[in-house]
Amino acid sequence: MSEENNVELTAEAAGETHAAPSETPAEAGPAAWASIAGRIEALEQAANGLAETVAGLARSQAIMQGAMRQLAVKVGEAATSLAPPRIYSLYMRLLMLYDMVSPPPAGFSEDAQRLAAILANQIEEFLAGSGFERIRADGEPFDPAIHRSVDFVTAEDPTQAGRVVAIRRNGFRSGAQVLRPAEVTLARAEVEPAKTALPNSEAQISTKNPEQERN
Repeated sequence: MSEENNVELTAEAAGETHAAPSETPAEAGPAAWASIAGRIEALEQAANGLAETVAGLARSQAIMQGAMRQLAVKVGEAATSLAPPRIYSLYMRLLMLYDMVSPPPAGFSEDAQRLAAILANQIEEFLAGSGFERIRADGEPFDPAIHRSVDFVTAEDPTQAGRVVAIRRNGFRSGAQVLRPAEVTLARAEVEPAKTALPNSEAQISTKNPEQERN
């Protein structure tokens, strides 16, 4: 693979940044958001480089770790200046990145899968630092407030009907606040075919023709 295709490691992405003059919350908004977006772009570059050469993997890991550290710092600094929609957008973008690497794609090499797992874990830790935890779902009773069913299977054990049997995509919550519901496969009871009573043969078949019945 050519050097141009490798993920470029910058001193800033690796965490080697110099202290900048502090900004007031009113001034920090656009600049803080641009800085946060830059860290996420670095993470996305790292994720895209996971399937590359060994050198690319090492470089991707360095970018991941540096960008996640800087992302946590920048979000903390900008917490008072970013409006809720911007914060929500940040979380959604991180979750899209999380979905790229969790679970690691089957086509990834062993090293790439290991790094993908590291990145997923770092995103979970970042969300945990913001108060969000992964929603428990597997084997749990279905709760429409935190789960979203995307598939169904017939329950082999009738007592399992109404329970989650597989997680299709992880969800996250902070107390009663749901950042994203968990997408799940739900077990349901076997549906028996409806039994229709056969009509009385004497009522169904008349020996008289319509003309005879009218007379």
